[in-house]
Amino acid sequence: MLLEEEILEQERDAERMKRERDEAIREREELSQEKETLALNFARTLLKMGLPVAEVARQTGLSEERVRGMQ
Repeated sequence: MLLEEEILEQERDAERMKRERDEAIREREELSQEKETLALNFARTLLKMGLPVAEVARQTGLSEERVRGMQ
C-alpha cells in the first residue's frame, strides 16, 4: 500500500512538473514575441529619425535585410 501511494505521488509530481515546464515554455515564447515587437517598433522609430539601415540593425539586433524591408 505504501509503495502504491508513493508511485501515485511521483506520478502527480511528474504531471505537475510537466505542466510547469509547458507553462514556462509558453511564457518564454510570449516574451520572445514581445521582445521582437519592441525591436521592430524601435527600428521603425530609428528609421524615421533618418538613421542608416546598418546602424538600426546594430542597435536593434535585427538583420540589415529585415530592417531594409521595413523602409
